[in-house]
Amino acid sequence: MVLACLTLLVSVGHADGKTNASSGAEKPLRIDPTFAEDGTTNSGWRFHWHGYARLPLRFTDRPLGPRAPDLVDDDYTQSGFAYLRVNETEWVEIALSAQRENTRFVAGFLAANLSDWSDRQGTLSTPATAFIEHELRLDGWGEIKSRVGMFWRRLGYIKAYDTYLIGRVHAAGASMRAQLLEHIIIEAGGGAHARNSQETFGFGPLYWWVAGLEYPWIRANGYLLKTWNDDEDKSRSYTKTGELDVMGFDLNLSIPYVGALNYTLSFVNARNTEFIGRGVELLHSLDGKTLKLNFLGSEGNGTGEIQSQGLELTWEFQRTLRPLLGPAGSRAFQGLALDVYGLATWVATPHETTGPQDLKKNDRRYVKWGTDLRYRPLGLGWQTPFIAFRFDRVIMDTDHDSLGFRVFSPRLGAVLTEGIEVFAQWSHYDYGDNINAAFFDTLAERAGRSGNANLPEIRPDTDVFKIQAQARW
Repeated sequence: MVLACLTLLVSVGHADGKTNASSGAEKPLRIDPTFAEDGTTNSGWRFHWHGYARLPLRFTDRPLGPRAPDLVDDDYTQSGFAYLRVNETEWVEIALSAQRENTRFVAGFLAANLSDWSDRQGTLSTPATAFIEHELRLDGWGEIKSRVGMFWRRLGYIKAYDTYLIGRVHAAGASMRAQLLEHIIIEAGGGAHARNSQETFGFGPLYWWVAGLEYPWIRANGYLLKTWNDDEDKSRSYTKTGELDVMGFDLNLSIPYVGALNYTLSFVNARNTEFIGRGVELLHSLDGKTLKLNFLGSEGNGTGEIQSQGLELTWEFQRTLRPLLGPAGSRAFQGLALDVYGLATWVATPHETTGPQDLKKNDRRYVKWGTDLRYRPLGLGWQTPFIAFRFDRVIMDTDHDSLGFRVFSPRLGAVLTEGIEVFAQWSHYDYGDNINAAFFDTLAERAGRSGNANLPEIRPDTDVFKIQAQARW
């Protein structure tokens, strides 16, 4: 009886030896289970992978020097405002995507302190982000792009210092960005960061809003971002509630005969940020605890206000000289460019100034600025070599010049193909008298391993040589 029923079902689905699909009916039902490793029979999928890699080898004093350098500006978590992109450590970031029509899936992987050469576990992911993105086009009105999953949202990015004045969101959640009538931008997003049972960070909800205008020569956006912690873990009696509010705007301009100009302004209002987790990365700080240590001080559990301004200008000389010298006369200047950049931060906290030996105090002003002059002689037909010189000035307290330093960094390199380059760089640091392990956690940790280190006498290295390969695709 059962066999007869199965025979009848097959005969209905395959009349005259043909499938229903040939007559326009629905395709046969698949009754066996499928899994990820089995792949898919659906057509129309496109696969891509993109990424960024930075692979430096650094020596103290000279090529093949005695050891790696001890610096105050190369630790993204602990350097705080002193962080520069002069002598960064290794970092690899890869995004894999599968796209069909207007929908795609993306998974992101990252790694720092690559373990095979350093014998350190470092930072790694399996993966770090994963989300589904869908784009809906509205005829005559614009488009709406949505994301759902675990993803980053980068707001108020300062490329010269690889940091965020509004914040980079690390969350599970959803966002929707609408571009209406070609020029109007409206975005809303929300989600949360999970509780960290290893530390004092509770479950952290968050949301953000973006509104702006975009034209080919100008882009302006206003931002509002908030995260908080109401998750008082009963197993940790010292966990407290806290909140972090950020608002601001950025402006991106294309300046005729010069290049690109970016300006960002942000206001941060913080309360008990020590207990806010890693849902928002802000001002060289991965979480509320490091924001407290880097800027807000040890009192008040990380409470206060922070105002920051960032400026980046790229001047391409050929754009300026072409109207004066003509195409032929300005050709030699093709590939000659100058970056000028800076960041200023003012901090106000409920506790008063204690003295020059306290890096985290009320009414402290931080300033850093720099220039990067580079020449890749494209107009002369030289596609591969380039030469560059970078200068950086960092002032950790404008009232105390002894808490500042300068860095001079010439480099020589080659562009192997677009997006991939290798170069050699020498950096010389000129430190103020009080740049030592007493003020920088990363130096103090290394010095403290001896058990009897005199922290004010421990100073960072002054000369660094490095060979670096980097790629972006």
